[in-house]
Amino acid sequence: MPSPIHLHTVADLLARDHTLQLHCLRCDRWRKAPLEHLATQGLADRPITALRFRCVRCGSPAQRQLRPPELPPASGTGWMEWPPRASPTATDSEPGRRIQRSRY
Repeated sequence: MPSPIHLHTVADLLARDHTLQLHCLRCDRWRKAPLEHLATQGLADRPITALRFRCVRCGSPAQRQLRPPELPPASGTGWMEWPPRASPTATDSEPGRRIQRSRY
């Protein structure tokens, strides 16, 4: 079983390409936390729970939301064939016998 990842500090988020989104309930605004800027100011080892962010527009405290890295786009179309093809229950070598299809 793989070991869990720990995302406690700013450096942990940067090392695993996670982002910290900030939401202001009063303004209904979303912004990305400047993790790289915080790390260059010596706050890389600071726990995420100790960071306090405020909205630049109204000054109210921001809600934090941790987001994983974005996935690459899928290579296929993403569509499944429906209804699925039914497999015949009789073989073609038996003449005169009807091929029954399974119900779906």
